[in-house]
Amino acid sequence: MDLKSQGMQERSQDVQETENPLSVQPSSTSSALILSSNRARFPQRLLQIRNWRIYQKIGIGYFWSIGIGLTGSLLGLVVADYYQGQAITQLLDAQTQSLLLGQLETAGREAQFQSLALDLAVHTDKPYQPHWVQFQLAMDQARTRQLALTSFLDNNPSWFAAPPEVMTDILNDYLQALQIYEADLASALQALTEARSQPEQAAAQANLTNLVSGTSAAQINEIHAQIIQLTQTAQQQELEGTVEMEDAQGLEKLIIVWSMIVSAAVAGGLAFRTTRAIAQPLEQVTHIAQRVAAEADFTLRAPITNHDEIGWLAQSLNNLIQRIQEYTHDLKQAAQTTEAQNKELQKALGNLRQAQAQLIQTEKMSSLGQLVAGVAHEINNPVSFIYGNISHVKQYTNDLLTLLSAYQAELPQPSSNLQKQISTIDLDFLQADLPKVLQSLQVGAERINSIVLSLRLFSRLHESEKKPFDLHQGLDSTLLILNSRLKAQPNREAIAVIKHYGDIPFIECYGGQINQVFMNILSNAIDALEERIVLESPQASTMSQNESREACDRSSDPPSIHIQTHSLADHDVLVTIADNGAGIPDSIASKLFDPFFTTKPIGKGTGLGLAISYQIITEQHQGTLTCKSVLGQGTVFTIKIPVIGRVS
Repeated sequence: MDLKSQGMQERSQDVQETENPLSVQPSSTSSALILSSNRARFPQRLLQIRNWRIYQKIGIGYFWSIGIGLTGSLLGLVVADYYQGQAITQLLDAQTQSLLLGQLETAGREAQFQSLALDLAVHTDKPYQPHWVQFQLAMDQARTRQLALTSFLDNNPSWFAAPPEVMTDILNDYLQALQIYEADLASALQALTEARSQPEQAAAQANLTNLVSGTSAAQINEIHAQIIQLTQTAQQQELEGTVEMEDAQGLEKLIIVWSMIVSAAVAGGLAFRTTRAIAQPLEQVTHIAQRVAAEADFTLRAPITNHDEIGWLAQSLNNLIQRIQEYTHDLKQAAQTTEAQNKELQKALGNLRQAQAQLIQTEKMSSLGQLVAGVAHEINNPVSFIYGNISHVKQYTNDLLTLLSAYQAELPQPSSNLQKQISTIDLDFLQADLPKVLQSLQVGAERINSIVLSLRLFSRLHESEKKPFDLHQGLDSTLLILNSRLKAQPNREAIAVIKHYGDIPFIECYGGQINQVFMNILSNAIDALEERIVLESPQASTMSQNESREACDRSSDPPSIHIQTHSLADHDVLVTIADNGAGIPDSIASKLFDPFFTTKPIGKGTGLGLAISYQIITEQHQGTLTCKSVLGQGTVFTIKIPVIGRVS
C-alpha cells in the first residue's frame, strides 16, 4: 500500500473518529491506543502537513523564518562591520594627518608673525621681549608637531597626503629652515642688545629687518605653501574617507534589507503553506458559522476533514448549532409573548403620559379660568356702578349747560365780578369740553365692560356639559385678551386682524375648551409673525438666517392674521386662521400635533398646546384640525366642528 492510499485511509479513520460526538473527549485508555498508533505512523504523518497539529505548523514556520532572518541579519552585520572598520581606520588616519599638518602650518605661521611683530617693536622703541617669548613657544609647538607627524608616518597609516619619503623631506626641511631662522634671529637680537652707539643700533635694526623679510623668510614661505598643499590633500582624503564610511553604512543597510526581504519571502512561502493547511478547514467551519448566523439555518453542519484542533472545533460547532436549534423555538415563542406585552406597555405608557400632561394643562387652565372669573366679577361691580351712572351724569350735565345757556341769554351783560369768575374758569372751553370728557368716560366704561365680558366668556373652562356657543363671540373674546400682543411694539408694527365672519349657527360644544383652542392657535400665529419680523431684521446675520430672511422678506406684506368662518352643507362649521408668518418646514409640520413636541426655547413652550387642541377638536367634539404651511409664505389652521344646536 503506497503512502497516498495509506494517508487517505488514515484521514477517513480520523473523520469517523471525529464525527462521533463521544470521541471529542476520549477516555484515557483510548487516548493511549491512539498515541501509540500515532507514534507508529509518525514518519508518514510528518510528511502530511494537513495532519500536523496547529502548534507544529506554526512553530516550524516561525523557526525557519526567524532563523533565516537572524542569519541574514548577522551576515549583513559581519560584512558591513568589516568594511565599516576599514572606512573608520582610513577616516581616522586622514583626520589625524589633516589635523597635524594644520597645527604644524599654524605654528610656523605664528612664529613668522611673532618675528614680524618683534621687528616692528624694535623700530618703534617698544619692548620686544614678549614677542621673542611667543616666537620661541611657536617654535616649540612646530618641533612637537613635526615629531608627531614623523611618528604618524612611522606607524604606516592607510592614507598619505604625499609619499612618505617626500613628506619626511618636507618636514625635515621645514624644521631645519625654522631652526636656522631662529638662530639668525637670536644673533640679530644679540647684536642689537650689544650695540652702544646710534649707528650700531641702526645697523642692527636693518640687519633684523633684512632677516625678517629676507631669504630665510622666503624659504619658510615656500615650504609653508607645500605644507598647505599637503593639508588640502589630507582634507580631501578626509572627505573621501567620510564618503567611504557612508558607503559602508549603506552597504550594511542594503545587506540587512536584502536579508529581511529574503526572510520575508521565505516566511511568506512558509506562511502561505501553513495558512493553507490551517485556514482552509477553518474557513469551511467559519463559513458554516456565518451562514448559520446570517440565515438562521440551524440544519447546517460543519464538515470535519482534519484530526486536529480544527476538527474538534468543527465538532463542537455542530454540537452548539444543535443546541441552538433546540433553544431557538423556545426563544421565538418567548420573544413573541414579550413583544406583545411590550407593545401593550408602550401604548399604556404613552396614554398615561398624554393623560398626565393633559390633566396638568387642564388643571392649569381651570385654575386660570377661576382666577379670571374672579377678577372679572370683582371688576364688574364697580364698573357696572360707573357705567350705570354715566348716562345720568350726561343728562344732568346737559341740563345744567342748557340752563347756563338760558342764563347767558337773559343776562348778556353780567357783573364785573361774575365776568372775572367766567374768565378764570374759561367757561366757553368748559362748556365745549365737558360733554367730550363725559363721552370719553362712557367709552372707557364700555371698553372695561367688554373686557370683563370677554374674560367671563373665556373663563368657562369648567363646564361639565356642552352648551350652545357663539364661535364669533369666542374668537372676539380671545382676540381681546391677546390685544396687548397685537398692538405695535418698539421693534415691530401692529399685527392686523382681518375678520371674514360668515352666517354660522351656534354649535353644541364646551365653550371654554373651544376658547382654549383659539388661544393656542392665535398665540402660535403671533409667535410666527414675530419670528418673521426677527428674521427680516438687520441683526439676523448667520447663513441660515440669511436664507430664512430671503424667504420672509415681504416688506410690502405687513404682518396680519386672517380669520374666516362659514357653514358647510354637511351641517359643519369651518373656521380658518391664517397668518403670513415665516411658515413651517415639512419636517416639523408632520409633528405639530405630537405631545411634547416644540421648537420654542426652554421655558417658552411645553409642546402641549396644539396636542391638547387637537384632542379637544377631534375627541371631545368629533371634528378635525389640520395645518397647511408653505415656508416663507405662512400657515393656515383649519377647524371643522359639527353643528348641534339652534341657528342664530
